[in-house]
Amino acid sequence: MRARFQRFLVIVAVGMAGLMVGRISKSAEPGAADMAVRLAQEMAAAASRRDVKSLEKLIPQTDRVAYVSNGHPITGRQYGKILGADYASLKSLDFKWDRWEVFPVGDRAAVFTGWATAKTVDLQGHSEVGRALFTMVFADDGSGWKRVIAQKWQSQVPAVSGVHPEAPADRVPPASGLVVNFNASVTVTPSAFHLECPAGTPIAVTATPEPGTDGGSFLLRPAGNLPAGTECKLKLLAAQISDPRFGQTMAEDYAFSFKVAAGP
Repeated sequence: MRARFQRFLVIVAVGMAGLMVGRISKSAEPGAADMAVRLAQEMAAAASRRDVKSLEKLIPQTDRVAYVSNGHPITGRQYGKILGADYASLKSLDFKWDRWEVFPVGDRAAVFTGWATAKTVDLQGHSEVGRALFTMVFADDGSGWKRVIAQKWQSQVPAVSGVHPEAPADRVPPASGLVVNFNASVTVTPSAFHLECPAGTPIAVTATPEPGTDGGSFLLRPAGNLPAGTECKLKLLAAQISDPRFGQTMAEDYAFSFKVAAGP
């Protein structure tokens, strides 16, 4: 009887020990939120290395949309090819998360929202600093943790893509306006545009967004006719022009010169 009781106690002890080990192992596993942050950091490191293969491992390789980049859907199978072509145009990339928020969805999924800064140098040596907002869903699909869907909105550093008077720049009519085009939508302050005709003589201008451009182009109209035959200079103040999502301002001031047509 005593031997049976002892064997019973051994079985109970072994069972309890197994249960405790299981609980300890489970508690040692990272939660969904921690896993999402870990994978997001791994992705940032892989992006800085321009390591497409490492990034592909976290993307479901299917024909379903796995990534939406600035409104453009990309399937899991397209992801590596498109990303590889982008990385091939760069000499270096420094990607980092500035801050993030994580919302766990049960034990096996989490939503990660991150604000990122990406510093790039292209093959011609041109450097640029961009900012982007990501929303990503990480989940364990049975074969391991994956980034099952992601959306990115990236903001370009605002820049002037062109200034177009209503006539050639060497004979602009006195009552002419100027159209200023940007590389993306921008927010401007009332003091963003300075016009002088001639140099040292300020001319007040009004800036109106061009219809259908979503803030990407502005029509400038002087308060009155420009002095005939004068040299004019339009200056755009970088600190007064920013992108609407992240508040990035232009990298530097922009100047454009033109000559008003002589009178009759």
